[in-house]
Amino acid sequence: MFSPSNVEAEEKRSIEAYCQEHQIDGLLQELVEGLLRDRPKTTAKVHFAHIIRLKLMKDEPCSEYEEVVKAAEVPGHLLKNLFEATKKITAEIVPRETIRLIIQ
Repeated sequence: MFSPSNVEAEEKRSIEAYCQEHQIDGLLQELVEGLLRDRPKTTAKVHFAHIIRLKLMKDEPCSEYEEVVKAAEVPGHLLKNLFEATKKITAEIVPRETIRLIIQ
């Protein structure tokens, strides 16, 4: 006969085995320590997703891991500001060149 305490104990053992097999405790500890060390301006969820993506890329053969790590050193808000400034500059340059070509 099944008792709730037996089912709970079995489920607990199953969860513990899964966590140990997939090294979940170590992953979570590494993510939280990195978050507290780096104190990013992004949300914890965004930071965790970024770190996990980097770890996955590092594990893949022939990945562009080094380039991604270098790009990741620049904060996202600065890249966004750079992109906006580039759009404004391009909007000013392209019409002038087009008008000059039409006039000639």
